[in-house]
Amino acid sequence: MVRQIALALAATLSLSLFGCGEPSSRPIDCDLDVNTLSGQWVSLKGGGTGADVPDKFSRVSFIEKDGKKRAVYTAGQLAPGNPATNKYTYDFVEITNLKEALFVSDTMKEAGRSKQRIERLKKDNRRLDLKFEGRMYISVNPKNCSLTIKDMYATWVRGEEIEDSNPSGVRTFIENDYKNDERAKEFSMVHCDDVAGIYFFDKAEIDLDKDKALNQKEGIYAKDKIFIHYLPAIPEEQDDDKEKIAAAYKKKHLTANEGCTYDVELWQRDLRVPSQQKKPMTIKEDGSVNWVLEHQFEKSSASGVYVEMHRYATCGGNREVIGNACTVAWPNRSRAEYAEEEKKAKEAEEAKKATDGEKKEGK
Repeated sequence: MVRQIALALAATLSLSLFGCGEPSSRPIDCDLDVNTLSGQWVSLKGGGTGADVPDKFSRVSFIEKDGKKRAVYTAGQLAPGNPATNKYTYDFVEITNLKEALFVSDTMKEAGRSKQRIERLKKDNRRLDLKFEGRMYISVNPKNCSLTIKDMYATWVRGEEIEDSNPSGVRTFIENDYKNDERAKEFSMVHCDDVAGIYFFDKAEIDLDKDKALNQKEGIYAKDKIFIHYLPAIPEEQDDDKEKIAAAYKKKHLTANEGCTYDVELWQRDLRVPSQQKKPMTIKEDGSVNWVLEHQFEKSSASGVYVEMHRYATCGGNREVIGNACTVAWPNRSRAEYAEEEKKAKEAEEAKKATDGEKKEGK
């Protein structure tokens, strides 16, 4: 498939992220079709200099699962200063009369509301910002072989359907051809279902009654060996209901299923950590999965590093993701850097004292 997405956009795109062809005045050979969308795509936004730049926080992946076409979409950065993204799954519905592919996310159903409750809300709702559905309208721009995606939502006010634009609005999306271009980078598309479900400790074996996690803003240093533990919130025992507790542990995959093996993938800033892929997890004698991974941050970060632990189970030869725990860490500079700074500061202070002494003697 030829997708020369560069051409008109070549001057604005980062070669380190996306595959590009050479600028040319020749017509583009574009075989994009909204009926057969695939791959990972990243949006463009204004870069402040008049040129559009890629925005990894608004991206989409087209997949097919169980015979159904789906789109996994991130609607932008979670919040200012928060380097995380939420991922939403949209199901393909139809090709509209405008030749746009319509994908819909049932936000009410995902929130756990029943069909009867949703229908009642449609009649009783008075708020324009209560989102019942997420809707993406996708069309092909043949001039530069890109996608145009309209990010919309639908609500019902007093029984009347109203459609409006989400903050991302209408954007151009270009293919992130990471499978065929070694310069491109694959971005994470797994939703974090355990926010703040991982913690950092200075040892692999911990006692939750005695050991404290490292402070994520002050207690982590680049180059230090640390251990990332998956510790999800589990309801406290009530009335000694061991069955409920066992079910909760099973649901979070803290208890292993017979015959299954487990592994993790670590991602940082939406990208894979190459050395931390398919890391096998051990199963303890009591049947629990030891979700812990040794790691070190290579560099410090004042803005924060978004960390994801994608957890996998392989049962009967089928490996699938069973969860994603995430958090943000702010690693300090390495202890060696601090020691070097202290050394230089001490030497500078001693040199100043010596100079001041010489000046006094000279008087």
